[in-house]
Amino acid sequence: MKKQANNFLWRGYALAFGVGVVGWLPVAQAQPAWPTKPVRLVVAGPAGGSADALARLLAEGLHKAWSKPVIVENKPGAAGALAISDMQSTGKDGHTLLVIQGGVVSEAPLAYKVHYKPFADLKPLAQISRTGLVLVANKDLPVSNLKQLVDYGKSQKDGLVFASYAAGLKVSGRLTTPLAAGYEVG
Repeated sequence: MKKQANNFLWRGYALAFGVGVVGWLPVAQAQPAWPTKPVRLVVAGPAGGSADALARLLAEGLHKAWSKPVIVENKPGAAGALAISDMQSTGKDGHTLLVIQGGVVSEAPLAYKVHYKPFADLKPLAQISRTGLVLVANKDLPVSNLKQLVDYGKSQKDGLVFASYAAGLKVSGRLTTPLAAGYEVG
């Protein structure tokens, strides 16, 4: 009798476990695959810029891989803070991703007061390109290297003009200024 009771008890446990597992499996299988809706790629730069061009190539490949729309939205300005704010406020479910250039997280927080902590609030997923900064000048400028440029700049009454397409690059100019003999970057 005791043996029958033990068998019955074990069968009850097995049945309860089986019902629990079987009841759980359809729920796991019923979860929709991610992404469940269109994905936004927020670009911290202007339309037509290098980050925008890369984001559009990335969006095309992700659309093919996921069979879901991938929308590129440009949010230039404020040294990337506008794009980061957008991603932080709407990206909790992972359907809003950010495409930014490295200077936005590595240089801008050093030069400007920003509302985000780059290493606490942002999670890098992939490096999608590798680019470098190139110093170029008009072909008629009488210099051919950085040392000559520095000397030429010092000889000019008002110095030289430094132009960039974004505030982050101006920060790069300021950071490299000590290397270039200390003239001010405006």
